[in-house]
Amino acid sequence: MPPGFSLSLTDVTLNCAVPWSGGATLSTTVHCLPSDGFSGDITLAVSGLPDGVVSAFTPTSAVNAWTLQLTVDACATSGTATLTIRGSAPGAADATTTLGLTLSTPAEGDKLAILSSVEQECSRLCSQNLTQPQMADAIAAFMKGQPEYVEVGVDPVTQYAWGILQDGRMHIVEASNAPAPSTGFSPTKSIPVPPSGQSPVTRSSESSSNPLGELLPGAAGAVDNVLPASSTARLLQSLGPGFAVQDVIDDMAKWLNDAGWNVCPDNDASLANLRNVKGDGFFFLWAHGGGNDNNRGSSYDHDLYFCVTSSTTHSLILDFTQAVRQDWHDCAIVLMTCRTGTRSLGSDDHQTYYGITWKFVEKYWSFSPNSIVWINACSSFGYTPKNLEFRKQVCKKGAGTYFGWMGTLEDGSEPARYFTDRCLGANKFRPETPFQRPFPADLVYADMLNKGGPLISGANGEALLILPATTPAAELAPSIRLLEVDEFSGTMKLKGAFGADQDRVTVGDAKVQILNWSSTEIKCNLPEDAFGDVQVTVRGLKSNIRPLTRWDVPLEYSWTLKDGVMLWTGFGKLSYRLDVSGFRTKPGEAPTYLRRGTWPMQCSGLSMTPTSERIVFPCVLVGGTVKVTTMPDASKPAYYLMAPLIADPNSHTGVIGLAFAGKTPWAIQCPMGISVPMAPAFLKLQGPEFFFQTQEENVLATVGPLPALAVAYDKSMCLLDLSFPDATAGTLKIQWQGATESSPPRPDNAGC
Repeated sequence: MPPGFSLSLTDVTLNCAVPWSGGATLSTTVHCLPSDGFSGDITLAVSGLPDGVVSAFTPTSAVNAWTLQLTVDACATSGTATLTIRGSAPGAADATTTLGLTLSTPAEGDKLAILSSVEQECSRLCSQNLTQPQMADAIAAFMKGQPEYVEVGVDPVTQYAWGILQDGRMHIVEASNAPAPSTGFSPTKSIPVPPSGQSPVTRSSESSSNPLGELLPGAAGAVDNVLPASSTARLLQSLGPGFAVQDVIDDMAKWLNDAGWNVCPDNDASLANLRNVKGDGFFFLWAHGGGNDNNRGSSYDHDLYFCVTSSTTHSLILDFTQAVRQDWHDCAIVLMTCRTGTRSLGSDDHQTYYGITWKFVEKYWSFSPNSIVWINACSSFGYTPKNLEFRKQVCKKGAGTYFGWMGTLEDGSEPARYFTDRCLGANKFRPETPFQRPFPADLVYADMLNKGGPLISGANGEALLILPATTPAAELAPSIRLLEVDEFSGTMKLKGAFGADQDRVTVGDAKVQILNWSSTEIKCNLPEDAFGDVQVTVRGLKSNIRPLTRWDVPLEYSWTLKDGVMLWTGFGKLSYRLDVSGFRTKPGEAPTYLRRGTWPMQCSGLSMTPTSERIVFPCVLVGGTVKVTTMPDASKPAYYLMAPLIADPNSHTGVIGLAFAGKTPWAIQCPMGISVPMAPAFLKLQGPEFFFQTQEENVLATVGPLPALAVAYDKSMCLLDLSFPDATAGTLKIQWQGATESSPPRPDNAGC
């Protein structure tokens, strides 16, 4: 017989429960039995391994013996398999033996019993009026006494108890003994200083800065006044009906819908819905948040420190599903026992939910560029080095601005409502007087910081913090601060915050042609008949409405020269367009009202007629009735009327300048080629005044001096009647009655 060998196993069958996370190992010894003088080197291999199982052979100290180790991960398929172990050696026939492997469904056994025991103990402790640290210690002490846990501790930052179960799963337990109130809270502590001693930075214009001086790796670069690239908003909550949070979510959803956002209708923060967080422009999650300070060898190491709850309660059925098992394997989920917001027998009810870690965020979530993400949960800002990873992952997944809390959050309803309202200019929650326009996230945060109280901090010392990962911070809606009309070019500029993506401008519901678009200024054509509500829309997101006011003034002019040599009469209309509403440069401040000027629209003019009974033949008066326009150019008569107007909304007063200019079309012609030009005049009126060439801010009045009359406006900035006589050089009279105003400022200057 040729030399050979055979194989045998110490254990011919192995049994293992598929683990919830990490990997489970089991082993047996493979023995080689030489025959007929065999002494060669044997190579071992195994076939028939189920998915999720890997093998490795290690020589033992014994001769011709190897340890076969099988590692079973959480994604392995349960069932029975027959493995074939084959030995090969040069000059000898292969030898085989078989190993039976049974993988059972993850053994739950009394797992639910231990979770139920912890829930019951939490409810019992809630009736004892313990402080949060006392309750955390008491829960941890109870868990240490249970054999199901291999390690137990208390996180000193979030004050959550935690334990590692024998199968490696992390269990985090809330230690709080009072359900959150449905209204605001009374702060008793000041806001903590941000990291590195830096203070939040405010700004006074549409440009932004990073309050915490931190730009996360992977964050987008700096752009001006950024709108989210997506108009989809997702508002989720995992606290359930026992907490008064759904009414807050409903308010926010309505305001977002009204502003043009596409709001996902399902507010349930289930695991399934959380897995579908992709590409949102605004994401808000209201959940329990907590952590653990374990860093001693568990698969749930210190990088998984902070977690937030889903609304999905732990169950055997879900544990058996492939999606949940894969999440366990990826360390994307944990077990979290928290209050439900309901009470039984005088104590808070508790339930165990699936919580999500930063690896869940890394695995599933994504956000649009310039998005705003708000995690309304305890310790969600990640103030200490150990719990930064959750926030960092959110920003790495595209968030432009991140909001979170430092400390134990007692009630986040008022900050959430206030922020959403101010960023949208909804003016529904604690509205300013007058109403105000939308503002970017960092300016709204600065306003909240300035107002203080429940908008920014709470009774537990918790504080709301912001991190713009893009500079400046994102905004939820475009915002018009000021309109500037140029009647000479037929254009209008919009000043404000619009984002960089050009879309749509309407004036009086009619779309106008855009000439230039930047994040802070838009220039568009302004048709002759355009006035009324001006609005910017970007990807369906609507700005505040800014009224472009128009006045139509029926002007009458008459001037009889001394001795009746000449009588001039004029009838016509002067039309003007000007933004006379107030504006704010930051939320919460008093509006600013500018004293500004404008020039007549191209449709304006004055039909002038000269008459005289003193001119005798053969001399004649030539020129007749002439329409004197207010916009001279090469295609129009050289004679024109200068009629600039100034309006001051602060005092409801103004000035109108009146002067004829250019070559007169009238003359007295006599024989021998004698021609004497004749022209009307406004004389000195009430005195000279300088006027504004443009409607730009902070420009000086340099046109003039021109003869001028003081004018007055009513409370809605409608021009009041005017009558001015002057007898210094004949009889001069200028008047108007019944000037009309279209699209006046809102009664409360809404949207400024």
